[in-house]
Amino acid sequence: MKSSYQKKKHQRNSNFGGIIIVNKLKKKETNISIIGSILIAFVIWIYVIGEVDPNVKQRFNNIPVTIENLQVLEENGLVISKEEDLTVDITLYGRTSTMYGLRNRITASIDATDITEKGTYDLYIEISGIPDNIELQETHPNSIAIEVDRLAEDERRVELNIVGEPASGLVILGYSIDPDIVSIDGPEDILNNVSKIKGDINVKDAKDNLNQSVELYPVDSEDRKVEGVSINTQTANVTVQIGGTKELEIKPEIKGKIADGYVVSEIVIEPKSIVVGARKNLLDNIEEIVTEAINLDGINDSFEEEVSLILPSDIKIIEGDSTVLVKVVVQRVESREYSIDNIELVNKPEDIDITFEEQTITVTLRAITEVLDSIKNQELKLILDLEDIDIGENDVKLLMEDIDDVTIQSIIPGTIQVIATETSP
Repeated sequence: MKSSYQKKKHQRNSNFGGIIIVNKLKKKETNISIIGSILIAFVIWIYVIGEVDPNVKQRFNNIPVTIENLQVLEENGLVISKEEDLTVDITLYGRTSTMYGLRNRITASIDATDITEKGTYDLYIEISGIPDNIELQETHPNSIAIEVDRLAEDERRVELNIVGEPASGLVILGYSIDPDIVSIDGPEDILNNVSKIKGDINVKDAKDNLNQSVELYPVDSEDRKVEGVSINTQTANVTVQIGGTKELEIKPEIKGKIADGYVVSEIVIEPKSIVVGARKNLLDNIEEIVTEAINLDGINDSFEEEVSLILPSDIKIIEGDSTVLVKVVVQRVESREYSIDNIELVNKPEDIDITFEEQTITVTLRAITEVLDSIKNQELKLILDLEDIDIGENDVKLLMEDIDDVTIQSIIPGTIQVIATETSP
C-alpha cells in the first residue's frame, strides 16, 4: 500500500501537469489571437491604403527644361538661335500621399555636350527627382528640337523715333544721340536681319529742349522689333532741340563783272523762300537767307546753277532744302537810233505864245535787243519844259520820259531855240 505521503505527492504532480497543459493551451490561444489581430490589422491597413491613399495617375504640366553644358556652345562659338521657355509635361503613377510636394523636386533637362556646329538638334529630355516608388508613365514631348547658330558681332547706327508734337507754334529743330553707333551680338542669321537700333522719345506739348535717356532696341528694315539680339549698351542719352519757325526770303549773292555788251536781265530763284527754325531771339534778328556767291565774271550767256544757302549758326531748315536753283538770264545789249518829231510842250504860261523850228530829233537808246525791237518810233516823244521861259529867244533842253530797262544815251540836238512872245489881246 502506498503511504499517505506518496498519495499526496502523486496528487500534487498530477495537478501540476494539468496546470502546464492549461497554460500551453492558453499561450497558444494568445498567439493565435495576436496573429489574427495582425492579419486583421494588415487587412484593414490594405483597405485603408486602398481607400484613403490609392494609386493614382497625376499629370504635371509645364515643367521647365534647362539646357545643361551650355559652355560647350560658347567654346565652339555657337549660340541657341531662339531664346524661349522650354517646358515638358509628364504623367506619374503612384500613391496619392507620395505626390504631395513632388513637383518642386522634379527637374527636366537636355544636354548640349555633343553640339559642335550650326544646325538643328533633337535632344532627349532627361527627367530627374522622381522617387523609386513612383512610376514615370509618359513624357510629352520626349525630346526638344533646338536651333543652333554661329555667334556673330557687328555694329549698327542708332536712330531716334520721335513721338508726338511740341507745343503749338514750336517745332523740332534737331536732335543728338549718344552713342550714335552701338555693338550688337547674337545668332548670325538673326543678326543679319537687324537694320538699325532705335530709341523712342515723346515730345508731346514740349516747350523747351528735352534731355532724356532712352531704351534701345533692334529693328529690321520694316521697323519690326528683332528678338534674340544683345546690345552692348541698353540706353542712349538724347537731346531734342525745340524752337520757333519763320519764313525767310532767299537773296542771291552775285559777284564778278559780266562780259562787255551783255547784261543780266533777270535772276530767278526756286524756291523763293524757305521756312527755318531757331530760338525766338535768333528768329527776331534775321529777315533773309543769302546764297553762296554766284560768279558772273566774263559771262555772256544765260545759265542756271544749284547753289547752297548760307545758314547762320543754330538756324535749322524746317521746310525746304539746303540748296536752291538759281537761273540767270543774260542778254546782249545794243544801241539803236530813233528819229522823233513828236515834241510835247509842258508848263506853258497861258499869256505867252511859243514858236520854234520844227525838226527831226535823233535819240540813241541802249537796251537788250528784245526790248529795243519792241519800241516803235511813233510811241516815242520828247518834252520841252517851258516853266522858266522868258519873253524872247530861249534855248530849251529837250527831255524824254524814262523807259523801263532802257538807257537814254543821247538826244541830238540836245536843245531847241524857242521864241516866246506875249499873247495879243
